[in-house]
Amino acid sequence: MFRDPNIKAPTSDCCPDVFATAPYGSSYGWLVHGTTVPCHSFKLCMAGEVWPPDIRRQLPTSDLAPGLEPPSPWAACETPAGALSGQEKRDLLYPGPNMGTILWLLSLTLLPGALTQIVTMAPTTQTFNTANSSHLNQVCTTWGNSHWKSFDGHFYTLPSPCTHVMTKVCGTEAESFFVIHITRSVVGLKHNISKILMKVEGAVIELGDSPRDTAKINGETVDLPTVMYGVSLSVTPSSVVIQANVGFRIIWNRDDSVDIEMDIKYQGQLCGLCGNFNGISNDFRKNELQLSLLDFAETYKVTGPTESCDIHLPEPAQGCVEKQYCEDIFSSAPFTDCYGRLDVDAFSSMCMSDMCNSTLVLCKTISEFSRQCVHAGGLPLKWRNESFCNVTCPFNMEFQECSTSCPNTCSNREASQTCDTHCLDLCSCPSGTIFDDIGESGCVPVTSCPCLHNGKVYQTGESYSYQCRNCVCGGGQWTCTATDCPGTCSVEGGAHITTYDRKSFTFHGECSYVLTKSEGSEFTVLVDLAKCDLSETGTCVRGIVLALYSNSTVSIHTQSCNILGQRVNPLFWLTKNKNKKNINHWSELN
Repeated sequence: MFRDPNIKAPTSDCCPDVFATAPYGSSYGWLVHGTTVPCHSFKLCMAGEVWPPDIRRQLPTSDLAPGLEPPSPWAACETPAGALSGQEKRDLLYPGPNMGTILWLLSLTLLPGALTQIVTMAPTTQTFNTANSSHLNQVCTTWGNSHWKSFDGHFYTLPSPCTHVMTKVCGTEAESFFVIHITRSVVGLKHNISKILMKVEGAVIELGDSPRDTAKINGETVDLPTVMYGVSLSVTPSSVVIQANVGFRIIWNRDDSVDIEMDIKYQGQLCGLCGNFNGISNDFRKNELQLSLLDFAETYKVTGPTESCDIHLPEPAQGCVEKQYCEDIFSSAPFTDCYGRLDVDAFSSMCMSDMCNSTLVLCKTISEFSRQCVHAGGLPLKWRNESFCNVTCPFNMEFQECSTSCPNTCSNREASQTCDTHCLDLCSCPSGTIFDDIGESGCVPVTSCPCLHNGKVYQTGESYSYQCRNCVCGGGQWTCTATDCPGTCSVEGGAHITTYDRKSFTFHGECSYVLTKSEGSEFTVLVDLAKCDLSETGTCVRGIVLALYSNSTVSIHTQSCNILGQRVNPLFWLTKNKNKKNINHWSELN
């Protein structure tokens, strides 16, 4: 439990389990034994601790700090009766290993007389690992004005325009594992990541040099998402995610930030700007020698035979604001669940340096604080607004600090149900909508999702007909019904046969053959093939017989004859056999 050392309240006078406390700079507070105590001085109650009954809420008496929205009337310092606490809300967002996740089964039902696709929602239970557990000590990240945090929590700033080894397995067989390079573009106050290159599983993967939502794999431009060489590359509106089977995950926000999450099996085996991953926060060492920042950067600089790149480290920037200003930001209401999980002192130092440049640079460090809070198992709240660090999203999406990295879409409505990775800060669809990845129209209600058939987009209510069925689009799914339509089977030239499904083949036979029949023997059609009169190889149709379940047969023969004084060619002859139920023989008429 974190307490203000200047407060003389008893140990039991801790804050309740609040979902958000008062922002910095406000006068929201509590009366503790007659003394007004700022809300941000207290954090969450420890297990079994409660607030004493004589502590009551004090109303706000001053304006909030610029850039932050005021809390709701109850969110400042208490959880009302019947409301969910912060932990309860986090438990709902990130179910633990004993909380089941609902999946859905899909079944196809055939109805007599019609073919209809029916989606049956059948809940089943499957358990996933908790995605939001703390793994901060497995994450290396770089962001903003070339700030870095190594796997082991070493913070430093390296504004280098050169290509560097971000991380790799060091040792005699290092190339058989992986190596990740990073190149940053440093132009004035803009420190953007221009290129990420990795060698893994025998493939060379490049991001940054190719068009958006594409990557170069072994020199070839490939559209994303894709899975190749044991590496999965996926995209969101605001990030690219790379998952490698060898044991790492990269998240690039397409701008200034790259996070690498590393499997614990590589602990103590890595080197690069991300450090050696040995659990000790002192990464400027090589062969037991302490290195300067410049020597450390030079050690992992990568240049080609014809390339040259010089690293010129600027003078350390002096803080342009008081440290307390930055600490108040990181202890404000939106970061209540983050303050005790992260190195606030290190982030405050970065913040003081950033304030010498611009508010935009500061926003990137606050964004990184929010991201690392998630890595540490916390849940940051909304801290941006239209006038402070606002992020513009495409379509009608909105930016969220903690949104699923596997969002539901019109083509995959249950994507989030199968996602076991933690949330990301990204542009997401508002509640009640999903992204239309079929028609690319932005966020729409599920009922308005379009459908896709043969590369053509169909809106809800539109339909198409094909091969005796009619399909109607409804909410992104097709409902298909069988329709009455004829099918034709033919025999031409005595040998050229075309099936009902338009399959053609040639067959020279000299016998009677079943041309078609029903499954229940309601009817059978026989065809009689024989050599043509003047040909030794060709065959002709001599006649056909339609045998009905009613014991009636209709015979058609090629020879002509007289019926009631009329010359008929061919002859139709109807017979009824009272003794046999099925006619399966051929009777030649003369």
